[in-house]
Parts: sequence; structure tokens; C-alpha cells
Amino acid sequence: MAAVTVYARIVALTKAKFGHSISPHLFRDCAGTSIATEDPEHVYVAMNVLAHSTLKTAQRHYIHAQSLVAAELYQGEVHHLMRGNRARRDSGARSGID
Repeated sequence: MAAVTVYARIVALTKAKFGHSISPHLFRDCAGTSIATEDPEHVYVAMNVLAHSTLKTAQRHYIHAQSLVAAELYQGEVHHLMRGNRARRDSGARSGID
């Protein structure tokens, strides 16, 4: 199959299966990030998986693990704050305080 045919087939199949398309390039992005988050001690293998001559290229373009960790920490803090506000609001309603 021609490269454009493979690309179109992957995009169509992932859209049908997951509800949104995933391009071959995004698979590369996912591979680099998954390696970094699941096995950070061996992140250097990402350069081989992505066929880069140095890890720096993979880190610059494909590995988003630090962003994911930061987003998860931020989301956890937001949920913690929301639970605290909800608890204070609920206890105030029971005590007659507005």
C-alpha cells in the first residue's frame, strides 16, 4: 500500500474504533510519552523506538511526560480544593450558617 493509503486507513480505523482519529504521527507521540511515564529509568529506548540519533530529539518533540505529571498534580489540587469547599458549604448549611 502507498504511504497515503496506510495513513488514511489508520485514521479511518481509529476514528471508527475510538470516536476520534489517531494519525501515525500521534502514535509516535504516544509511544515516546508512554515510555517516559511508564518506565522513566529506561526513557533512552524512546530514541530507538522513534528512530532518532539522540534522546534530545525525542525529548524535545515527543516526550510529554512532565506535562502529564504537572496536569495530574494540578487536577488533584483542584479536586482537593473543591472537596474542601463542598464540605465547608455542607457543614455551614447544617449549622444554619450561610
